[in-house]
Amino acid sequence: EAIRNILTSVKPAIAVTMENRQYTGYYVGEDVIGTNRELINTYDVNLFGENKLVSAELMNLLEVMSKDKFFVRIKDNKLIFESDDCVIYGEEMEGIDTYNASAISQIVKGVPASMIKVGRNELLRVLDRLSLFTTEYEGQTVRLTVSEENLQISSPSSTGIEMLEIVEGTNITPVTFLVNIIYLINELQVQSGDVMEMWYEQEAPSIKFID
Repeated sequence: EAIRNILTSVKPAIAVTMENRQYTGYYVGEDVIGTNRELINTYDVNLFGENKLVSAELMNLLEVMSKDKFFVRIKDNKLIFESDDCVIYGEEMEGIDTYNASAISQIVKGVPASMIKVGRNELLRVLDRLSLFTTEYEGQTVRLTVSEENLQISSPSSTGIEMLEIVEGTNITPVTFLVNIIYLINELQVQSGDVMEMWYEQEAPSIKFID
């Protein structure tokens, strides 16, 4: 189940280009981290009890394990995943020393001052409609504007504007963000809850979603 959840929730943030090859893999430590240096996705599980960098190809292979549980055997940089009907052998990916896991964890574990909750499915429907109005010229961005009672979603050119009621909040402060709509849709689609929980700071360069 942990592997399935990793491939659902962390995989969308894994880098697919080789400028920094270490980020094309999964950092497996106290939790599992994936990042392309614009997105950071983490899943709160300690798989191995030690830090390893696992390639995307090896992590994808683990999905074929059909048993509920399997053994992980580790020696140096060798990894063996074994169940009654399947054995998968691989090696740890190179580059863990250059994976900036400490700084990434500080970002993820930070607690911004403000939080809002809106209906996740309602927001996805709004984003689907607004995606018709976003353009490559505008960077495929969408504008999120928080007020005390509502979350306003619009295209940068404001040719389409939608409003969602905030169902719950903490220390709500007005703010406006520009966010990549494709990243945002992908992040919301891999969540399982009915509510989108967004944490933010007025002057911070990022926003945080928790499921």
